[in-house]
Amino acid sequence: MLDRILTVSQASADDLERDYGIERNRLRVVGNGINLETFTPRPDIKRRENQLVTTLSADSPLKGFPFLLEAIAALRKERPSLSLTVIGQARAYSGTTKRIRRLGVGDAVHFTGRVPAEEIARRYAESTAAVVASLYEGFGFPAGEAMACEVPVVSTRAGALPEVVGESGFCGILVKPGCSADLTRGIRQMLDASPEVRTRMGKAGRARVEKHFTWRRAAERTVDNYREVIAERIAKLGTGRLVVTSLPRSTRVTAARRNGTRVRPGRGLEPAGAALRVPSPR
Repeated sequence: MLDRILTVSQASADDLERDYGIERNRLRVVGNGINLETFTPRPDIKRRENQLVTTLSADSPLKGFPFLLEAIAALRKERPSLSLTVIGQARAYSGTTKRIRRLGVGDAVHFTGRVPAEEIARRYAESTAAVVASLYEGFGFPAGEAMACEVPVVSTRAGALPEVVGESGFCGILVKPGCSADLTRGIRQMLDASPEVRTRMGKAGRARVEKHFTWRRAAERTVDNYREVIAERIAKLGTGRLVVTSLPRSTRVTAARRNGTRVRPGRGLEPAGAALRVPSPR
């Protein structure tokens, strides 16, 4: 049996426990990383008003794209110049093209097709806000990449998205998933905000990604888990059962209790605790 199972969010850890019966004490969260060199602020690109961007890497129901189209149709009655850039392409069998025609937003919705990451970052940079309408995300790369570009986001609370975006009102606005009315409200609130407020959200988003969602941070968390398991196995060679105490990351663990209780898992994408120093075999 595996000592630990690493997953990318608390939401996916909850799913693994519920759907597959994996014990909570074996699960650890190690968030994904965002490429901060590609997804970076572009002050040389002018941000356009009433310009939204979203990604549609897979035109499937879980992406919630029909709800976003309904929100665009509603908002266009108030803002005729509103437009949506969709990074990706609609699939013929999904019904997206027919829905766009039915809602009368064909002149407002523009698909890019498949484009490289650098072009995605450029599209983020020229947009007022990014929208993530998903009904479920195990992590939420679209939100994280937009935040890394200092673009404020309107995102649903589905799956792990609140773990990535954080509290509503700081890096973006969170809305109810699967509800075009609430998505419309959230986008309207973002568009009505002053440029200064949106700039503040964008900078807060970049700071959050730099703190929690770099590949270096993911590597550190992964190493922490290896150290934890190695320390436990070393302790089992002696008497009693090792328990690793959760400590701040800056603290070096030099001792552990041996009282038979289990290790406390971390919560969500925040730091789970200690970076263990494994004893030397000498």
